[in-house]
Amino acid sequence: MFARLFKRFARDDRGVFAVIFAVMAISLTAMAGAVVDYVLVDQVRARSQIALDAAALALQPEIYTKDKAQLQIAAQALLSERITDPGVSAIVDAVDVNTDNGQLLLRAELKVPMAFVALVGIDQMTTQIISQVTRKKLHIEASFVLDNSGSMGGTKIASLKTAAINAINILFYGTSSPATGAVKNPNTHVAIVPFTFFVNAGASLKNETWVDRAGNTAYANDNLDNDNDDLVQTLQQIDRIALIESMTGQSWKGCFESRPYPYSVDDTTPSAANPDTLFLPEFAPDEPGSAGSPDSGFNNSYVNDSPSSCDVTLGTCTCSYQTTRPSWCHSSWCTTTTKVCSYVDTNGTSQSCSCGGSSMSCTLIYTPTGLSNREKQERICKYAGASVDLTASGHEDYTQGPNAGCPNASIQPLTDNVLTLTTKVNGMVADGGTNIHEGVAWGFRTLSPTLPFTEGRNYGTATSKVIIMMTDGENTYWHIDRRNDPWATPNMNGTYYYMPYGYQYNDRLTMHPGSTAYQNSDGDALQLKMNTLTLEACTNAKNAGITIYTIGLQSPNQTTTNMLTSCASEPSKAYFPTQASELNTVFTSIAEQLSQLRIEK
Repeated sequence: MFARLFKRFARDDRGVFAVIFAVMAISLTAMAGAVVDYVLVDQVRARSQIALDAAALALQPEIYTKDKAQLQIAAQALLSERITDPGVSAIVDAVDVNTDNGQLLLRAELKVPMAFVALVGIDQMTTQIISQVTRKKLHIEASFVLDNSGSMGGTKIASLKTAAINAINILFYGTSSPATGAVKNPNTHVAIVPFTFFVNAGASLKNETWVDRAGNTAYANDNLDNDNDDLVQTLQQIDRIALIESMTGQSWKGCFESRPYPYSVDDTTPSAANPDTLFLPEFAPDEPGSAGSPDSGFNNSYVNDSPSSCDVTLGTCTCSYQTTRPSWCHSSWCTTTTKVCSYVDTNGTSQSCSCGGSSMSCTLIYTPTGLSNREKQERICKYAGASVDLTASGHEDYTQGPNAGCPNASIQPLTDNVLTLTTKVNGMVADGGTNIHEGVAWGFRTLSPTLPFTEGRNYGTATSKVIIMMTDGENTYWHIDRRNDPWATPNMNGTYYYMPYGYQYNDRLTMHPGSTAYQNSDGDALQLKMNTLTLEACTNAKNAGITIYTIGLQSPNQTTTNMLTSCASEPSKAYFPTQASELNTVFTSIAEQLSQLRIEK
């Protein structure tokens, strides 16, 4: 029966049923296949969502160290690696970051080729997927970089101590006045970095491998010499700490000089393979003049320029009837009448010694005379065995001696011991000048997981790393320039106080790109170079994922205000209180902001 009907249908030439059926077949096939295509799109979307979620989870810790463009490139690479479907296009087209909330949002557009609905002109299907990861930082590591310069004396330093201690309590206990037995948050660690001209890293570090005891860094021989010749510097490897300890009553205090650029503004791990990454102990040389009585124009004279330890024994001259002489005796002449041996020293001065009594010999001692101020300052021989008492009349204990300018309060590395922190803060003393650059650089180093301090957690972990830098002044370079300091007498060093950059004479800042020899620069130009170094240190710290808050108490000028604002992670994180009494409010506000970044257990 069915065979007969089918033959009849085939012979029937009435109408266009076959054509209509053919067209309908395509549509019906496409409609039926659309279900298959939809399932395909759904499967691709699911696999892609998993891939995008994985990328977001992997990249979320990097939102503090990478910008949006870098995150987008990394996300695209991870997404492409995980999507293996042929013909499927997956493009990460949007990235949004909120570092305060620890949030990363990724959006991708998918284009999936169609198999069945392509029959009706739809070649591909476009859809979007979004992945958002929010993970607030559990741990807080905060470095308090605090100005201890002389201008902070009186109520300022007292207010700073109160404000800093209250902020520390808020970070650990959630309140500035914790009750006895209050539970301390175990995920908080704080470092204290007092700064003046220098930063005192700690005398106990003197034997660490990253300390340049061998004298291999570029600046190790600056201002030290032992040939009594202005024109030639005898190059030698000098252990600066041992040189300090060779003096009676002296020991190295714990300060380092600024590393050669660019290591002066970053956290490059020190390595003996690159000596300039090592840290050179401070050694402020004795300047011309008697101990405690510097020559005109100089500030730091703590030993005599020509002690007996600098005399040179040439040998023994034997007086005899002969008129011959040893070759070392220069123009010596021995007579039986006077028994005097004489010679002319290298400065052209006649020197002599007498053979006493019936002795026919005498020892010739060469005491160089007519030394220039440069040689008086640089000669190493004057230190060994010298007795130095910086508490005696004529000395300023802080700005004089081999540790001149090194603050009394040393760095307290990251710790969760609140008593240790408060003791360190209470021990701060206001004295000396201001070097914000060194303060920021050492604050950066206390938060790093690498040497010279290793207490910090690794970057990229769920840790909020923060610098809170407070100052009441501006970067100060004590350049001796009659135009800027009419009270000062110029000297050969060009600098009244010894600095982490040595003297102006040492010309160390010329290693900074774009700078020119600055021996002839005035004080303002040198100060601007310090500002540049400060901003570079801030930028490097921020690039490492560190959030920076700056506090400029009674900011002295617009230049400093601009620098502190640029140093901060964003303008809202730069504070400019006008009264010391406002410090507590500022520190409290910052501490409370940091506490909100932590997720509860």
